[in-house]
Amino acid sequence: QQQQQEKQNEQLPLHMSLSRTVPIKHIQIASLKAALTKQLKPYKALKVELQGLKCLVNDAGIRSFVCIKVAKGFSQVVKMIGGVNRAFITHGLASFYQDPLPHISLAWTPGDQRHLLQPWLDTFQHHSTSMLVSQVVYRVARTEHTVWEA
Repeated sequence: QQQQQEKQNEQLPLHMSLSRTVPIKHIQIASLKAALTKQLKPYKALKVELQGLKCLVNDAGIRSFVCIKVAKGFSQVVKMIGGVNRAFITHGLASFYQDPLPHISLAWTPGDQRHLLQPWLDTFQHHSTSMLVSQVVYRVARTEHTVWEA
């Protein structure tokens, strides 16, 4: 039954952010894609276990996200974030947060709602699930480019 659940999880349209959302110039698109592909090439598909819900707020404080945290596979995802940071820095772009918290965002709501959401989310902390991470997509506006696939 666990294998069946994992197979179903692979079908879910979820994503894990490895960078901040940043504005880039049109002339940077191809070189950033190449840099990301180079930085992520060494990585293999990894199985991550997701456990623990957290409410995060964006930098501007105008949107709250309900997230499930990466438990197992955390260090591998942080290494991938480091590769993305290196590609971003060479292009003059902002790197990810100093202490990254790899997660999958499940929902969002306007404003800073941590004080309301986190106590409620804490009641769900003992559930976990796992999924396979096998692709990194670089999105520019509405166009997606696969920069890593295992």
